Amino acid sequence: MLTILFSYRPSLLAKDVASLKEKSRSVPVLNLVKLNTSCATNTKVIPIVVHRTARSKQIKPPHGLGDDQTWLQAQLKEAQALFGQVGLCFRFSLEHPLPQSESIMKTRAQRTRLGRLKGRLHKGQIDLFIVNKLADVDVPNTEIRGVHWRDPKDRKNKRWIILSRIARPKVLAHELGHYFDLPHSKYPKSIMNKKPRKQPPMSKRGFVQAEYSIIRKAWKRMKKTGHLKPYPLRIK
Repeated sequence: MLTILFSYRPSLLAKDVASLKEKSRSVPVLNLVKLNTSCATNTKVIPIVVHRTARSKQIKPPHGLGDDQTWLQAQLKEAQALFGQVGLCFRFSLEHPLPQSESIMKTRAQRTRLGRLKGRLHKGQIDLFIVNKLADVDVPNTEIRGVHWRDPKDRKNKRWIILSRIARPKVLAHELGHYFDLPHSKYPKSIMNKKPRKQPPMSKRGFVQAEYSIIRKAWKRMKKTGHLKPYPLRIK
């Protein structure tokens, strides 16, 4: 038995080292201080852990958002504006590199694996995974911008958000809406409404009061259970 253990250990270590080298070599570090916008003194600050693959040069990003720093800043700005209405604010707390093997999400199993690997999920925080391509698992040869994903074995407690780098600025807010229990809706003003429409313009879309009521209840529940834990100190 001892022989088996010792014979396997070197190969496992080598694999881990190779994975670490792949991650650190290809993913530039974010400036989290500059990313995090100010939170009002009367808001609860919810931490978000960012997991990122290296950015592909083939990506066609939203106009003016060609790097992760500016792209994430735009995503966070929209989320702050909408969730600030219920006294919530978000802050990127940590970042972790992901290997290139996880940069393209084609299947449900791949989405699930993102959060199942050891050390990926952080209790009390929201885990956000950023990839280069996120396939629509329901419609062949189609991409989506983001998804709120649940582990099939523990849908209540183990869940996370996946964003594709082609996502427009309000996609993070949309997926956070799902995280806070919102379903897709038919409200013309709501960003939870997926129906293509010209009115109101995107700049005027957000959440409606009925949705804010759901968000408040979800926040109260997640805070009580410890699923989300606000920072003890308010961020100015």
